[in-house]
Amino acid sequence: MIKHLSKIATAGLIGMSMVPVASALSATQARECRAMNASIQVRQTEARQSADLRDTLLIGVEDAGDAWEAAEAVRLFSPTHAADADTKRATYDALKQDLMRLEMALQSSVSMINSDVAAYNGRCGMTRASR
Repeated sequence: MIKHLSKIATAGLIGMSMVPVASALSATQARECRAMNASIQVRQTEARQSADLRDTLLIGVEDAGDAWEAAEAVRLFSPTHAADADTKRATYDALKQDLMRLEMALQSSVSMINSDVAAYNGRCGMTRASR
């Protein structure tokens, strides 16, 4: 029923690595960079968990959509069949909405993480030229 959603948001997280802290940083800056790094890593783990939840929910949406389609095919057999089709459609629609909300939240989270990684790299990272 619903096509598998893109994993672009989480693919960037999996391959992402932090740049080592430059030795030219002051002790305070180094502490701040370590704290930023730890925060980013925690949020990356949370995003991976959300992506796993999304993938599980996607399977549930697919199954609910298949069940609704099967019930829709026999809708006209009786009022009971029609009610069953309506119930399965409502379940499918609710799961689909949950999936879309989770996907939007995940996309937003990954976007913020990516911004924070860029800020971390700009503030704490060493470039190859400075080594």
